[in-house]
Amino acid sequence: MEKAISSGGIVVKNGKILFTKLTHVGKITFPKGHIEAGETPKEAALREFTEETGFRDIKIIKKLGIVTKPSIERDGTRITKDIHLYLMKITGNSKSEPEEEIVWLTIEEAIPLMVPQEVAFLETIKNELI
Repeated sequence: MEKAISSGGIVVKNGKILFTKLTHVGKITFPKGHIEAGETPKEAALREFTEETGFRDIKIIKKLGIVTKPSIERDGTRITKDIHLYLMKITGNSKSEPEEEIVWLTIEEAIPLMVPQEVAFLETIKNELI
């Protein structure tokens, strides 16, 4: 099976986590996307977070880990995806039009809407988010 590598960020504000909606499957996920040629996982995480959420003033606090999960690309190809995830902070109010619909949810609200691999990851890092 083909493998893809993505990178993204997790932001917590007022006890809620920022997610993007996967409206075609009725799920939510962390803002993330593919690492482009020549990019580091950190660079990709910052770029993808900004593209998907519109927030431009962000910084990485620390790496939280890697989620591995099965996925289906937009063209229908089945792959295994490694997602590098970083704890991030929004540092200002600069915002552009987001590519995705975003939602702020508590962990309890989010879990029923997430894929199992991301739920398991969230369970392992939730103490780092509080």
